[in-house]
Amino acid sequence: MNRLQTKAERPVGERRPVGNAPTALVLGAVIVVLEMLDVLTTLRVMAAGGMEANPAISVFMSWLGPAWWVPKVIIASCIAGYFGTRPTVRWTGILVVIVGLAVVLNNIAQLLGN
Repeated sequence: MNRLQTKAERPVGERRPVGNAPTALVLGAVIVVLEMLDVLTTLRVMAAGGMEANPAISVFMSWLGPAWWVPKVIIASCIAGYFGTRPTVRWTGILVVIVGLAVVLNNIAQLLGN
């Protein structure tokens, strides 16, 4: 039969069709790249005298000093891994990319304004 099987119809151990997993993998990679750009542009903004607007990251900065970016990258990597391994792309993953892009663009705008 050429139709998709339900879970009950699939033999034990047989995997379901993957859907658009390559697209989800690209989404995960984009999240990682945006996080790297966020950290790099935030470092530049801070060096130019700017401040971190995110209160949670400000706490990391006060607790960890120069290593403030480590938990941020770990959390973002977990988020990217989650969305990058889903069988389909969900709107929440796209929202994460939009927010990440907005943060990076805001950092760049601050750098160009100085």
